[in-house]
Amino acid sequence: MSENLDLARSIYDAWGRGDFSSLDWAHPEVQYVVVDGVEPGVWKGRAEMARAIRNILDLWEHPCIEADAYRELDESRVFVLNHLNARGKTSGMNVGGMLRNGATVLHIRDQKVMKYVSYWDRDHAFADLGLSEQAMSQENVEGIERAYEAMSRLDAEAVVALCDPDVEFRSRIAEADDVTYRGHDGVRDYIATLAEAFEWIRTEALDVVEESDRAVVCNRFRARGRQSGVEVEERFFQALRFRDGKVLSWAVYPSKTEALEAIGLSE
Repeated sequence: MSENLDLARSIYDAWGRGDFSSLDWAHPEVQYVVVDGVEPGVWKGRAEMARAIRNILDLWEHPCIEADAYRELDESRVFVLNHLNARGKTSGMNVGGMLRNGATVLHIRDQKVMKYVSYWDRDHAFADLGLSEQAMSQENVEGIERAYEAMSRLDAEAVVALCDPDVEFRSRIAEADDVTYRGHDGVRDYIATLAEAFEWIRTEALDVVEESDRAVVCNRFRARGRQSGVEVEERFFQALRFRDGKVLSWAVYPSKTEALEAIGLSE
């Protein structure tokens, strides 16, 4: 992960907890741009940026801004899809499900944000950048397909290359043993477990429901036991999260509904 992505993630880790107390990550002369929404405008400097952000946050109770996905556009820009979770001070209504379509472009130099461009409408951001959300999601779908192909070959290093260093992995076998495989070494251990148990395996994605950095896959698993010679076939659902285009978590559920709920998706 690049230093710029690390910086972007640190900002939204704090904001996701509702901690807006520090703007140390911003350059003293940062330019803060709100492109659309209720109060578009341009502010310069940390103090003006803090005031503008506070004016927005003061409309809500317990606000937090959570990142849905990150993408490094080039050496100086990071694109973040985000959403606001909060309650209206007057209505008391939770607006987390209503304001899920924000986006931000961070312009970074020497580990400081020089320009912060905020969009309430992420479609507007995609249009300005010449990108599409579908294209970002397609990268994850292609990653799932490559992971399944590598799994079918029992190619541990190919699977590792598609996983985040902090990946957490729970499979049907792992569930039976109450084991969570963590990190790249954990992935290698899991593939070794499969290779020990089966003569061959085949995994196939029959259906994918995805949004930003999350996906649920209906998986058909076929294999032949190494000792028994018995061939098995099973279908189950896997819930995946991605970070910077790599698999961050992978867990198995008996039903599609449970898998979707586990990562906050719906059909």
